[in-house]
Amino acid sequence: MLCVPPNPYTSISLAPYRPYLWDERRVLRVRFLDGDPEVHARIRDIEAGPEGWSSACGMQFVFTDDPEAEIRVTLASGASWSYLGIGCTYVEANKPTMQLGWAHRSDDIELRRVWLHEAGHALSWNHEHDTYKAVEYFKFDFEAVKKWCKEEDVDYEEWLEDWVKHPIPGTVVDHEWYDPQSIMGYYMPGVWFLDGITRGGANRLSAYDRFKARYTYGPPKHPWSQVFLPTIMS
Repeated sequence: MLCVPPNPYTSISLAPYRPYLWDERRVLRVRFLDGDPEVHARIRDIEAGPEGWSSACGMQFVFTDDPEAEIRVTLASGASWSYLGIGCTYVEANKPTMQLGWAHRSDDIELRRVWLHEAGHALSWNHEHDTYKAVEYFKFDFEAVKKWCKEEDVDYEEWLEDWVKHPIPGTVVDHEWYDPQSIMGYYMPGVWFLDGITRGGANRLSAYDRFKARYTYGPPKHPWSQVFLPTIMS
């Protein structure tokens, strides 16, 4: 099935979890709880430049030492994850709301991908591939997936649970079109699909990511070429 891009000026791509959307344009304070200051600086530079979410919409990430920061980041080794949207505000003070588990060993491209993806969760975006609309669109080659699972030592039933059986329903997300270029989509090898096309794994915001972020949170306060987010010391 051909996936024809829709009109980008409507609410179509990305998949905001409506119950956890921030209720207004605002500054989201980001505090690093640990990690290498050099990595902190690289992340600040990514977000403050033309690639950051702050260049795409009215929600601005500002880095600070404020103990009351909404977004609290650990660089502890392990997985990378983030609470969704206002879910960050329900986390106990001084506990992380985001983990960038492999940031300390990432090159600039991978660090950009990890930060933008997890910061997207902090804005309330779900995974692009997890919604009912995405799973409805995918044409999986299940026999090829079974073979891939055997070769990669992955349990096929677990794969089905993760990728097919539990899509996020339309009652809680606004998602009308799967964007294969979205920063919020996981990498999916072409062997999984009948058309053999690889999907996901982007390392920068897509045009549709930017359109939806702007649609949801309004335009950025400054043109992308002038975005500047200073570190605020408490």
